[in-house]
Amino acid sequence: MRTNQAQEFNARISMLSIVLQELCRAMPRAEAAKVAELVHGRMAQLPHFAVSADVDAATVRELGPLLAALA
Repeated sequence: MRTNQAQEFNARISMLSIVLQELCRAMPRAEAAKVAELVHGRMAQLPHFAVSADVDAATVRELGPLLAALA
């Protein structure tokens, strides 16, 4: 992937993460807890062997604030 494409992709993912964080903060606490549980479950089902360690680390960095907003 070219550098510009990677930067654009990263910006899009970051923006989506921010939007999701704000939506989660607006949710009632009980609903947010359910969503967090579902996200954790779905993440556990992902085939981690299919992504590099760098991609996996980037995913964790993006999801960290989202999951914190749900907690």
